[in-house]
Amino acid sequence: MSNSPRKLSKQQQAEINRQLAPVYSKVGSLTFFVGLVALLVGLWIDRTYNTKPIFMLVCVIVSIPLVLFINTRMMRSAVKKAADAAKTDVKK
Repeated sequence: MSNSPRKLSKQQQAEINRQLAPVYSKVGSLTFFVGLVALLVGLWIDRTYNTKPIFMLVCVIVSIPLVLFINTRMMRSAVKKAADAAKTDVKK
């Protein structure tokens, strides 16, 4: 049994791309803001405890896997919804 993906028409692919476009902007915005918050929190902790770049680096490094996890979840969910919508359009 082969579970190979079927080819989508250009119209179906364009529809999927239109559905995913807002998700791309959310991913970019989320990445920027989480990084910015991590940077600012790290700088604030470093100023409070007078420990120059230690906490800033820790916060930024910890934010990387957090952003990757959240973005992966958002993209998987959006792609699944778009693929399901494309499948239902084909059946109609």
